Parts: sequence; structure tokens; C-alpha cells
Amino acid sequence: MERYYPKPRAARAAAAASAPATLEAAPAGAPPAPADARALRRARRAVAAAPAAAAAAEPAAREVGADAPAIAARISTAGGRVTAWQLKRYQATGATAWEDLAPLRSGRVPEGPLSVRLSDAPDVAWDPAEISAAGRVLTSVQRLAGGRVLTKRLTLPAEGYVASLDLALDGPAPESLDVLWTPGVGLSPDEEAFLHRAATYQNVPTAALLTRKDLLSQKEDKAPKAKGGADPFWVAVRNKYFVAALLPPAPAACEGVAAVEGEASTPGTPHALAAAVRFRLAPGASRVRIPLRVYAGPLELDHLAAAGARLEKAANFGFFGWLAVPMVKVLKFLAAYVRNYGVAIILLTLMVRGVLWFPSQWGLNQMKRMQALQPQILFIKEQFKDDPKRQQDEQMRLFREQKINPAGGCLPVLLQIPVFFALYSALGNSIELRGAPFALWVRDLSVMDPFYVLPVLVGGSMFLTQLMTPVTGDPAQAKMMRWMTLAFCFMFLKMPSGLMLYWLASNLVQILQQLRTNRSLAVPAGTKPA
Repeated sequence: MERYYPKPRAARAAAAASAPATLEAAPAGAPPAPADARALRRARRAVAAAPAAAAAAEPAAREVGADAPAIAARISTAGGRVTAWQLKRYQATGATAWEDLAPLRSGRVPEGPLSVRLSDAPDVAWDPAEISAAGRVLTSVQRLAGGRVLTKRLTLPAEGYVASLDLALDGPAPESLDVLWTPGVGLSPDEEAFLHRAATYQNVPTAALLTRKDLLSQKEDKAPKAKGGADPFWVAVRNKYFVAALLPPAPAACEGVAAVEGEASTPGTPHALAAAVRFRLAPGASRVRIPLRVYAGPLELDHLAAAGARLEKAANFGFFGWLAVPMVKVLKFLAAYVRNYGVAIILLTLMVRGVLWFPSQWGLNQMKRMQALQPQILFIKEQFKDDPKRQQDEQMRLFREQKINPAGGCLPVLLQIPVFFALYSALGNSIELRGAPFALWVRDLSVMDPFYVLPVLVGGSMFLTQLMTPVTGDPAQAKMMRWMTLAFCFMFLKMPSGLMLYWLASNLVQILQQLRTNRSLAVPAGTKPA
């Protein structure tokens, strides 16, 4: 897919950057914006500010807005681009404003959210537009050179997050028409710092597309890179919790369109990713009509599945996603009853530990019986210290006689590895935990414990578990492993509170199970403690 990197025209860039100090009022009956929404708009203009002399070259850009139950959006006369896409059911982390998926920097880059690019007019994203708002509909009309007219009609949804973008191009059609969402989704870390908000580490974006063959993704890079394919289900830019996705129609559902392609790209500059749908237009066409759907909202599985086009694959839970997705669903089911995601995590932990109870108990029994055989194993090592092969054969004979599997103690660990990584992905990336409180000082399960209580408790419980675990190998190595658990405390400091809560609950169950095993299987008197 051939790429264009248009350069903004200085005068129009300055005009688009210098938005007026007073924006038009929201439609009558719309809910009031949060307290710092006006400050956010001022910051957006400050980030996009240009020299006064350049700004005076053309009139200042004007904006109009529309409201829907879940979305408040605004477009600008600078190319009809989207300047705000606020999710009214989600507050920005550390602020009272709604979460805005239109980056602050979108007003000063060559193209922005839902910009249109023509192959023979790459600067059309800056061409002046006539804009209007009526109910949930935002319309922009651009009168281009050569008598062509480009019309964009954005209709916000009556419910949910799937909007409609109807494109119309009248006049001689170029080779292709691109629709983009760029330069990202939500605030970048720099913009969070500009607004004096705490870094959330949620806005590390990825551009992605799903084709008939594969799920492709492109992260930021120092050099221009792109991945693309034909007939995409969707193209998107996402961060940890939100996604802006373009869901293109098939060519048969359009007028004047011959083929559809998708691309996820980075121009090689920081905080700049693009998701683009390219419509290859029919040669000689003079009338183009494209009905495009846009999902710009949370990475919430039910909403993504409702959008269709296999958009749920945009919520990437990693290699163990096949296990993480059911865990997220179970977590939501539990939270619907207990009304607390922290309690739901504890209940989910008990369920997981219940499933793993019998194999874990078998492994603990094997380790305890191995500990009872330590005097005999030490005797064999001393008797055959000059014959390693005979030493190994005698140990295996002893294990067979006692019906012990020397690798049995590893079974609980092996079983928990996929469960842990699946839970790590589910609890670390689930938007349901974003802003969800547990109790006392834990007010957001998606971020780190502000007082480091949970990481310390997790490290302490791991140390206690190691003290209680039977030593079946080198005692010096066992002691080193015990002290390594305390080092894990420092690794856990920045982990989400929800994950730490799971790990703590799991460790407490492990301690209870180890106590039960130690009491049920007595160690012979000749066995030395670790």
C-alpha cells in the first residue's frame, strides 16, 4: 500500500491551530461538561499554538459539537477534522474531565482523527470546510480544486460507541481515497505531563489491523514503517483501555469503489501512529459514496463484540488470551453480584485454586515424601560419590520402590504458569478494573498500591511459603531462593493492585494447603530441617 506523508501548509496549519477562546455551546438538553473540560480545551489550543503572525494569515478555525448518550464530539473548519471525542461514561485518570480519544496534538499535525486524504490532493486535510451540527449529526463540506466537493456526515450513535461516517465525493475521482485516525488515541505521556496529570502508562499506543489472514500490529518506531493488507475487517489505533477503529464496508456496499485496503503505520516520529483505510476508486468515476462505521470507545469485550467485524480481537490479551478472556467474563459475572471487583478477584482466586487443588496437593505430597527420603539420598551420594552413573541409578531405584516421582513437586508450578500469565493479562488490561475501588486505601485496582502495602504482603507471604516448603535439594540453594522472594517485593511495587490482590489471596491459600500437608505427613525424626 503506497503511502503519502503530506506536509501541512503553514498558513492553514496556523489557522487550524488557533481555535477561538470561546467554543459554541453544546446542543440544548445535553448534560453539562465536567469542571475541567474548558481547561482541557484551553490546553488543546495551547499545545497547538502557532506564531501570531502566521495565525493572522487566515481566519481562526471554528468548531461545532454534537452529543449522544455515550459520546460528545466536535469538528473543526480546518478540514472537518475531529477535535474532540469524549467518552461521557469514563473520566480521565486523575481528572474530572471525560476521557478524550482525540489527542491534543491532533490540531497541529498534517492529519487528525477521521481526516480524509486524496491521492491527488494530499493536503486536503487542511482545506477549509463548511461545518454544521444538527442533533447527533456533524457535517462538513469541502469545496476542492477542480470543482470537486467532499462531504463528511458523522452520525453519533443513539447508544453505544459505533458511529457512522458517510463520505461523498462528487467530481472527477482520484486514484484512491484514504480515511485515517491519527496521530494516536487519547493523551500521550507528554500531554499528560502538560496537563499536570500523573502518568498512567495507559497511553502507549499500537496501530493494528485484522485482515482475512492475520492480525497485524505496528508500534512506534524511529523509522517510517507500515503493515497492511487487502479487505481488512478493521484498522485501529489502541492504547491500554481504549481503541479507535475504522470498520470499512465491502466494495459492493459502496459506489465508485473498486477495492479496499488497510494500513497500520508510523511516520518515525514520537507519538504518531496512523490507522488508515484506503479505498481504490473506480477509474473514471465521478460519484463516490462510502458508508463507513467508526468504533471509538472502551476496549470492553461486550461492546467490541456488539460492533461486529471481529472487533473483539482488538482487545489483545497476549499468548494466553484464550484463557484470559474467559477469566474476564467470569470476573464480570462475579462482580455483578458482589458489587466489588476486589471481592470478585478474591472469589476468582478461590475458584482457580479450587481447580488446581488436587494436582497441587499431589505435588506437595511428593515433595514431603522426598524430604523424608533425604537421609537415604545423602547416604547414596556418599557411598557412590566416585561413580555418578551408579549414584543416579540407585536414586532412581529408591524412587521407584517408594513410588515417588522426583519431578512431582514441579507440577503445581507448571500448572500455575499459564493461569498466572492469563490472570496477569486479564487483570492488567481489563478496562473493568480501571478506577474500580476495593477497600480502604485501594481506590483503583488498575494502578499500583500507593502505599506499597499489597506488594509487601505478597513478598512476605511468598517468603513464608518458602519457609514451609519441604527442602528436597541443596539446602544452600533453598535458602537463596527464600531470600530471592524478598527481592520480588521491589519488582511488584509498580504492578496493578488487582494483580497483587490475586497473588496475595493465592499465596494465603497455598499457605493453608501447605500447613495441612505438613500436619498430615509427618517427617521421620532423622530428617534434618532446612
